[in-house]
Amino acid sequence: MTAPEQPGQQANGRLRGRVAVVTGASQGLGVALARRLGAEGADVALLARRADRLRELASELGGSTVALPIPCDVTDPQSVRSAFQDIGERCGRIDLLVNNAAVIGMALLEEATDEAILEMVSTNLLGSMYCARAAIPLLRAAGGGHIINISSRSVELARPYLSVYSATKGGLETFSRTLAAELRPHAIRVSSIRVGPLATEPAVSTNETAAAVTQEWVARGGPAPEPPAPPESVADVVVFIATARPGARIPVVHLEPQ
Repeated sequence: MTAPEQPGQQANGRLRGRVAVVTGASQGLGVALARRLGAEGADVALLARRADRLRELASELGGSTVALPIPCDVTDPQSVRSAFQDIGERCGRIDLLVNNAAVIGMALLEEATDEAILEMVSTNLLGSMYCARAAIPLLRAAGGGHIINISSRSVELARPYLSVYSATKGGLETFSRTLAAELRPHAIRVSSIRVGPLATEPAVSTNETAAAVTQEWVARGGPAPEPPAPPESVADVVVFIATARPGARIPVVHLEPQ
């Protein structure tokens, strides 16, 4: 398999001719993923609710790749169907789906609101299911491909205030493993990437809720917060998985800080 590029290296078009879909593409990690996939030569369908931000990103990427801004609410099955129908009509296939759209909330379970629980489960778990379901026929049309689900290190680091969020990501990984077995006959591989804090997110010190939660974690004997990783490191892993040799299975990648 081709090793990921080191920071500062130039992309070399390893995904030229492929069609990639990135959800949650209007901000943060989604933007970094779209930029990298475009730099590697892929045509990129950008999915998110913020149409204005998608248009800005598509305009930025348009000089070197085909970028399609497609407004989509991943929590709405009909919105997902419409978005992937649009991709199918315009591209005819999908080679790579990156389920990146997610929301995080910090609260003790007994204090969590109905709305917060529903939003996290709908976005982080159901949204990935809806998008994978809609992508499968287009992945088959490409003769196979990849579904990459962005998970979280919270799955392995049990921390208070993150029970609902961690549960959605744990469910996402179980979904990934079973879907991989289901899609193996179609040469569609499914992987998860466990990601910790990223440099695109607000620093803990600037978020009063996060700072208070972190203090409680440490007071309870938990580990101190990990240093944030550059989002480009996640993009490195996505390209690494997407360019793996046929037959190689990469169920889970743990992306840990140095």
